[in-house]
Formats: sequence, structure tokens, C-alpha cells
Amino acid sequence: PITQLNATPRTFSQNTRLNWSPAQTKANLTIYDATGKSVFTVKNVTSGFIWNGTDNYGQTCPNGVYLCRINSINQTMPLQTKVLKIR
Repeated sequence: PITQLNATPRTFSQNTRLNWSPAQTKANLTIYDATGKSVFTVKNVTSGFIWNGTDNYGQTCPNGVYLCRINSINQTMPLQTKVLKIR
């Protein structure tokens, strides 16, 4: 199971790197806006994913707080972290 999720930097304007441990674990990542709406999803990725602040359609997401949730296929309890997108 995934034991740690980090975002670097947490406050970003262009992109943020999401890393988890163990790094070789394939996972599903979903990013939600402040209202709880899913704005971006990627499946079966390994650690080191870079989110560029766009939604599933390639449109730039507005400034704000976003919740990043991740879980592996064999993991029922997802891990999460928050990031802040600014200009």
C-alpha cells in the first residue's frame, strides 16, 4: 500500500510534482477543486507525476485550493494532500 503522498511545491503557478511511497506502486490519482468536483484523473501511474494545473480537457484550472487523492489498486483507504494554485 501507499504510505506517503507529497506535493512539491504545495503552492504553485505552473506545475506541482506529486510523489508517493513506495515509488514503484501503480496508483490512481484524482484532483478535486474546493467544491469537491473532480477536475483531473489519471490511472495506473507510478510516483513522480507532474500536474500542470489543467483539467481532464486540457483547460487551465482557476486559482484555488485543490485536494489530491491517491490510492493503489489494493488499497481501500486513499491518501490525500492539498495544493494551492496561484498565478
